[in-house]
Amino acid sequence: MSEGEAVATTIVVLARERAEEILEDARRRAEEILEDARRQAREIIEMRRKKAEAEAKEEAARKRSAAEVKARKIVMEAEKECLEEFRRRVLEEIRLVVERRHERYDYREVLRALIGEGLRAMRGRASKVYVLCRREDRGIVEEIISGIRDVEVILDEASVPIMGGVILRNEDDTVRYYNTLEGRVERILEEKASELMRELIGR
Repeated sequence: MSEGEAVATTIVVLARERAEEILEDARRRAEEILEDARRQAREIIEMRRKKAEAEAKEEAARKRSAAEVKARKIVMEAEKECLEEFRRRVLEEIRLVVERRHERYDYREVLRALIGEGLRAMRGRASKVYVLCRREDRGIVEEIISGIRDVEVILDEASVPIMGGVILRNEDDTVRYYNTLEGRVERILEEKASELMRELIGR
């Protein structure tokens, strides 16, 4: 696992408490809706038993079904909120890494790992590899690539408005490999959403 992935993965612990609060509130509201629907169903059945018991049961079933749909929607929205909270926490942690204020991760080493991974991905696809990064990272990136000997690596003249990380391209820019930190977060969320939800809320 690269340093970049490790940053995102460790935030699961930080997001779990908030996720549990969100889900607990959603489940409580969903249960209240279901209980209210059950009470209304009982009242409807009792009121109309003598007049039209079959009709009353049908109406009660419709109310229960509507309540279940609403309850499911609340839980789904809560799960979405959990993922958004997770994304926010991860991006905040990444910001601390990039600003070199994180207790556990050295941004220079994160960049070194991201560049190395990108070069492996570009192997056989480019004789020269150009590296794009934030304007603030140009000095660090230039120092890192100066020590690479097995392939010609050049710091691109252009800078890119990213949160952190790098983008690699070939000489004519027909092949690109995106290894930005925010891009990795989005990939993790997209590829492992179900797994993250299980980690966050035990489902």
